Amino acid sequence: MNASRTHFWVGIPLPEKASKLIKLLQDIREQLGLTYDANSVFDPFRSREKVSIRHLVKMRSLVPSMSKQDWESLETIFPFKFFTRMSVISELVYSRHPFIRFQTTEIPWDQFIAPFDLLAFYYPYYTPDLRAMKVLHIVDFLRERFHYSHSSPLEPHEILLVLKSCYREADDPRDLVISVYTIAEHAESASKDALDGVDYSLSVKELFRMTALRLGPLCFSVSGKSDDLPSWVPDWRVTSNVFRLNHDEATFHASPHKNGGQFSADGDILQCEALLIDVIQQTSGFLPSRRDCDHYNASSGNAVVFDEWFTFANEHSKRNASKDDVFLEYIDTIQARGCNHRWEPTEPESSKFRIEQARKFLDFLQIENSKETLGVKLFFAACLPSHGRKFGVTRSGRFCLVPGDTRNGDSVCIPHGNKVPVIWRRVSDLYVNIGECYVHGLMHGKVELLSEIGGQLFRLA
Repeated sequence: MNASRTHFWVGIPLPEKASKLIKLLQDIREQLGLTYDANSVFDPFRSREKVSIRHLVKMRSLVPSMSKQDWESLETIFPFKFFTRMSVISELVYSRHPFIRFQTTEIPWDQFIAPFDLLAFYYPYYTPDLRAMKVLHIVDFLRERFHYSHSSPLEPHEILLVLKSCYREADDPRDLVISVYTIAEHAESASKDALDGVDYSLSVKELFRMTALRLGPLCFSVSGKSDDLPSWVPDWRVTSNVFRLNHDEATFHASPHKNGGQFSADGDILQCEALLIDVIQQTSGFLPSRRDCDHYNASSGNAVVFDEWFTFANEHSKRNASKDDVFLEYIDTIQARGCNHRWEPTEPESSKFRIEQARKFLDFLQIENSKETLGVKLFFAACLPSHGRKFGVTRSGRFCLVPGDTRNGDSVCIPHGNKVPVIWRRVSDLYVNIGECYVHGLMHGKVELLSEIGGQLFRLA
């Protein structure tokens, strides 16, 4: 074991307060009965361990009040430039026994990472804004899949899409893709030609475009967000803080077609088969992305947007339904029920309970000096899919969560075999990909609603 150690020299001393805090959080994890290896995927927002009121209550009772200086001592051990380098990320994944070295102090990887998962998801108050923390969570899940044969094999699309959700950097932007293919190739999970054509003879645009074609329909839901790339090609240089709906762990299956349809590229133009389902009629205000340290901060100024959205939902609902049914559709939409994040319960909840929880949350936003209870915090945390999106209504009256760039008149389409709908905008005889969306009532393959809609060939630029 000593011979297989890999030391990662952070280059700073470990503050005494931070060392004590890490030990304290390790002890608390054991008392909470949490098993870090229960995470099923390397997306830190999805896990078999679901956060509950019981967890938050017990966590609050176990953690003593900590001063601002205590939290700042944690921030100092996460040098932003060190842990977010693609070269460091790759080496951490490869290494069998990594140790984080703070000058004279060394900490085994398992002891170093576990407490921060606890902080990120179970501490019901403000946590440090540790931008590298999400990277380390993803690295740990990658390591689990890389080193243990019982785990399912690593696929390049999984690594690429989850790494897009955290800040990572490289001197050459092509390394953002090539490093990922190298990890998959070393894990012996990719085909023998996994690296075929993935080399430095390609330009950034050519490499990103080739990767998007390999990933297929997964990329249709991720807008390029770049003037030098087609809209169907994700720009891996750009970090996306928006919670991804089109994920393997989500229970969505919007398309009635089990297999992906025809798609091919002619230069920058992509042709693919899809269903044109609906049209965006009206959207409400934009809700900024949530910081990773703000999962339970329902008192933040941005939270009032949920109250504005509820007013918008009542004003634009076209359904002849009871107020409770409209309310439940609103709740399902802002929490994107079925995306399977840490705060989505595994057991069904009664409609009455869900309405009561949502009403308490909206009362908190509306009534001055209302108490921010743990129930309010948990409800707010479960609304993570709303952040970075707009609330809208389609022409047929369906509530939806759509990308921030969505405009009235944009098309709601479902590519054949895709798990979620996407927003495409017609420009002349072409379409531009805006991004994935949640449309209430269309997320679970309503074949009876879609069987009469004929598929068509779309050309995306």
